[in-house]
This record gives sequence, C-alpha cells and structure tokens, in this order.
Amino acid sequence: MKIYFLPMLLSLFFLGACDKNDEIIPEDADENFITSVVMTVDGKSYTADITDNTVTITVPYTVSLNNAEVEFKYTTSATIIPDPETVTDWDNERTFRVTSYNGDAREYTYKVVKSEIESDGDVELKTTEEVASFAATKTTVVKGNLIIGSDAEEAEKITDISALASLKEVTGNIVIRNSYNGADLTGLDNIVSAGGLQVGSTDVASKATELHMISMKALETLSGDISVYNDQVTYVLFEKLATIEGSVMFNASSLQSFEFPVLTTVGQDLNLQGLNEENTAAGSIASLEIPELTSVGGVLSVNNLAKLTSMSFLKLKETGGLDFHTVPVMLETINLPEIETVNGSIIMEANMEAPPTGSFVPQRNDVLQAFGGMDKLTTIKGQIKIKNFTALKQLPDWSKITTLGSITLDYLEDVSGTLLLPNARFETFGETAPQIEIINKVQLSKIETAEDLSNVNFVITSLTNNKFPEITFKNIKDFTCKPTTNNIDYTISTIQHVYGNLNVTGQMRSNAKFPDLEIIDGYGYIQIPMFASITMPVLKEVGGQFYLSGNFTSCNLPLLSKVCCSASPVYYKEGEGSLAISLQSKSLDIPELLHVGGEGLFVNKATGITCDKLQTIDGTLQIKSATFLSQETLSMEKLETLHGVVFDGLTKFTDYTFFGKFIENGMITGESWSVTKCGYNPTFQNMKDKQYTQQD
Repeated sequence: MKIYFLPMLLSLFFLGACDKNDEIIPEDADENFITSVVMTVDGKSYTADITDNTVTITVPYTVSLNNAEVEFKYTTSATIIPDPETVTDWDNERTFRVTSYNGDAREYTYKVVKSEIESDGDVELKTTEEVASFAATKTTVVKGNLIIGSDAEEAEKITDISALASLKEVTGNIVIRNSYNGADLTGLDNIVSAGGLQVGSTDVASKATELHMISMKALETLSGDISVYNDQVTYVLFEKLATIEGSVMFNASSLQSFEFPVLTTVGQDLNLQGLNEENTAAGSIASLEIPELTSVGGVLSVNNLAKLTSMSFLKLKETGGLDFHTVPVMLETINLPEIETVNGSIIMEANMEAPPTGSFVPQRNDVLQAFGGMDKLTTIKGQIKIKNFTALKQLPDWSKITTLGSITLDYLEDVSGTLLLPNARFETFGETAPQIEIINKVQLSKIETAEDLSNVNFVITSLTNNKFPEITFKNIKDFTCKPTTNNIDYTISTIQHVYGNLNVTGQMRSNAKFPDLEIIDGYGYIQIPMFASITMPVLKEVGGQFYLSGNFTSCNLPLLSKVCCSASPVYYKEGEGSLAISLQSKSLDIPELLHVGGEGLFVNKATGITCDKLQTIDGTLQIKSATFLSQETLSMEKLETLHGVVFDGLTKFTDYTFFGKFIENGMITGESWSVTKCGYNPTFQNMKDKQYTQQD
C-alpha cells in the first residue's frame, strides 16, 4: 500500500530552547478531506467516486478487493482513523474519520458496489462448448435474447446448462430450441427478470424430448410472454414470479402440475391447454389453482385438460375474459369468489362426449352442481354462456351485474328458479349484440330483468312444464319463442312493445296469448300447425308483416288497426301478404282494422271476414281455400283503396259487385285480378263490362 501526503515542515528545537508560539502552522491546517482512492487488482485499476462524504468504488461482482494495491490520498496535515495502511479487507463497508491539524473531524463512509457483467446483443449457444465458453465470462446480464440449442435436425444435443448460473437478467427472450435435451432449466435459476420465455411455438411444437420441468426459482418479473408448446412438459413451477406483463401460453398434453404461488398480474392472455398430437384433450392435472392471481388483462383460458376436476382462482377480480369452452365431464369445481369485472365474455361449456355403449345420449358434465362465487360480478363486456352442465342446480346470483352484452343458457336441465338480472344494462360489445337466450332443457320459472329491454333480443326454446316463465320486461327488441313440444301455454304477460320482430312457433294444441302487447314495430310471425288460438286483446299496430300461419281455431285481435304501415316495413316471408291469416274453418273479425300496407291482406280457409272499418289495402286482397266464404260473409264496407284481387277456391262466392269500383277507378288492373275455382270466376274483362255476377 502507498499512502501519499505533503512533507511536513518540522522545526527542530533544542529541548527548552524555543517557545510554542514559534511553531509553523501548515497551510491546510483547517482541511480534513479524502481526495482520491484508487485500487488495483490483477493489473486493472478502479477509481473511487467521492461524493457527499461517501467513497464508492465500483468493480465487477467477480472481483475481490481484499489485499488490493491501494493508493489512498487525504489532506497532508490531517490524521485518519483507521490508518489505510492497516486495512486489508476492502470488500466491506467501513467508516474513516479524518481529523484536521486544527482538530476538526469529518467522517467518510466507504462502500463497494459490485457491478454486473453485461453482454450486449443476442447470445446464441448452439453447442455444449459454446455454453461453457459463455459461462466462463461470468456474464450476469444479457442485453438481448438468450438462445439455447438449435432447431437444425443434426444439431448437437445440449444436456446441461447449469454453468449459466451467473445469469441474473435477460432483457430479451430466453429461447429453448429442440436440441436442448436437459430435463429442466437448471442453470437459469438465478435469473430475476427476463423479457420472456419461449419453448416451441404455435406453428412448430418443441421437440425437446427430455424437458419435463419448466422452472426458474428466482424469476420475479417478465416484461414479455411465456410461451411453451411441448408434449413432454409435466411440471411447471415459478416460485417467485409475481408479474407477467405479456401473455402466458402453455400447451402441454403431459401436464400434471401447474404452480404460480405468488403470481398476481398477467398483462395479457393466460392460456392453459392440453391438446395432444391427435388434437384431443389430454394431460393428467387434476387441480388448478393460482391463489394470488388478481388481474388478467387479456382472456383467462383453461381448456382441453382431460382429467381436471377443480379450478380455483380465489382472488381474481378482473380479467379480459373467461374462456372455459371445453370443461371436462368430470369437473366438480369452478371457483371464482372475487370476480367483479370481465372486460369480455364468460364462456363455460362442458365437453359433450360420445355416449356410453348402449346409450344414445351424449355424456355432458353431470357432477358440477354449483359455481363457486360469481355473485360479485358487476361488469361483463361480452357474453355469458353456460352450457352442458346437467347437474347444475342453480345459477349464481347475478343481481349486482350492471353491464352485460348477452347471456346464453343451454342444456342446464336441473337448473330451476329465477335468472336474476334486475340491474343489468345490456350493451353492444364488438360482435356481441344484446340478447337473452334460453335454449335446450333449461327449467326456469322466472326471468327477472329491467322493464325496458328495447335494445335486447330475447330467444327461448325451453319451457318449464310447457309454460312460459314469468318475465318482468315490458319492452323488448326481437322476441323469439320456439319450443318443440305440444300443448304449450304461451301466456306471455307484461310485454307491451316489441321494437323489433315477434317470432313464435310451436307444435299442435298450443295457445299464444299476449294480454298486454300493444305494438310490434317489425314483423309478427306466429306459426302453430293446428288446434291453436291467438289472443292479443290490446294489439293496435304491427309495423311490418303480420303472418299468422297454422289453421287457428280462433284469432282475437279486437284493437288491431294498422299492419305493415311503417316507413320501411320488414317481412318474415315476402310474397305471402302483409296481413296473412290462416283459420281452421272459422270467421275472421278484426273490428278496428283501418289500414293494411305493403303486399296486402291474405286470408286462408276463413268462413267469414269482417273488417267493418277497413279503409285501405295498399296491395292485394287474397283469399284462398275458403269454401264456405260468400259475398254475404265478406264485410269491408268502408274499403276505399285496393290494388288487386286474388281469389282461389271460394266455391260459394258468386257476386263481385263490391269490387267493381276498383276496376272503374283503375286501382285494379288486369295484371292484379285473378279469380279461379270460385262459385263464379269473372275475368278482368267481365269486370270491366260490369258482369259482376254469373250471366244466364
């Protein structure tokens, strides 16, 4: 060690020969500074930074300063404790006290900072020799991608990367290629942060045939993605990984364990798959739990894990979506007790496997009886779809939901009671239009919603005990009801206004009753084959086509006044009239009907037609197969506008005097007059010649 200071001028005094006042005071007597520290190890020198009474020396973490050659400079006239010449342990922090000639003291803190060894750019290690050579550099930080192995067919196998234990950070991706033949990733266990981890890809799965364990014990953060496509990976463990800014994708058909015990946040998608080479569900993992996960920015997907019996995300509050569209038939638990916000869709659909031998019924999930939680949900910016859970007893309490795109319930044959959506405001999200869909063996007794669903489509094909469930909405957009059994009671109360289309189809001996329905803005279509009746006691207007098909025994429309008179009327089926009614040998009486626009009025099989206030038929009056209808039972006395007549099979109709005025004023032309198979079949010329009845 070398200690440098300016020579002090000492006066030699003869003992007792001089006075103390004659002592010479040095110029730096008031100073107490450390001015420079330089250490040299193995021929390389490192100069300290001296700032704010702190002496900091920075050396690579591989360098030891113990017994280094030290050049230590401080004020010449000052004293220092401890004496640097006596210090050999320079790797540890200590305090130096510098005292000036005049007695003023200053303390300095000495610190050592061990810096990382960095490698700029990508590092590609294709052989065992390249792994060893890079490991010898003791590099701790790779500023780029770290690529281990090669995808070349004849590439050398790498079985051990434990020598890479010096690595602490990789700013790019860690890429494991096919020639890596190790069983795990030992050697990367000290990496604390990385850009991403990639093993295989969506296009080409990894062929690292011995890689059974994916684990990085020290990893805490990822700024990019984890992407693993490998059929051999069995165990996944990231003990300290708390944040993944990108996405997580595992497609591992041999998976048995998947553990992220402290993971709280995934910035994008989290996707766990078990598809094998035959593209079928595989894997033997039975239980999946990510206990600290609170947020997934993208979609949380768990699919095609054939043996999965339990899924739990106990702290998850927000996600971009939940996609469980291939829930195995033996899954017993889906637990989401804290979920509040889903910025996408919730899809929970159980597998439908081939039926057992001797059975014709496909096997669905028949063990899951209830969902854990989901009663804190407030926002779903997409669809809720629950399908193929045949043992599910009840739906979650969704009364807190305020925002929803649509909901579909399908094959939930043990579900009963009420669908609770009283506060849900339905909105359009992307391609998800507002809709409530109840189909295939869903036994609901009540659907509780807001009164105004004028932007929502409603579809139901499954009724409980052949009765329509109680509903609370008064306004709806499209209303579609299509059960597949006979003897249905379609008593559909509360609905007052259909802002879109009404579509009701059923089987024989069913009755369609809409006691409160006043307006249909679009078309109305009701089709029941036979032995059915229609009752709409307060219906006043149908903006588009009103098509009643099926030989009804009665048709009660006492207040209907306008049909197909909107600015742009819509049709269920063009060419069938604007008001089309088929009665089973019954009389049709619509006492308040004033105006039929569009194609006109079509009636089939009626024995009589009474529309005493009808003034306008913009199109054609078409009557067919009405073998008992005569001029006496056709009453339209106030009709002033008519543009066509098509009668076919009216065997008792012989007098066409009433229609003569429409021939004379030119409303009806030759092209729009057709009478066949009637009691009298006048041609258009006959009508022009006023031959309204059969001539002798």
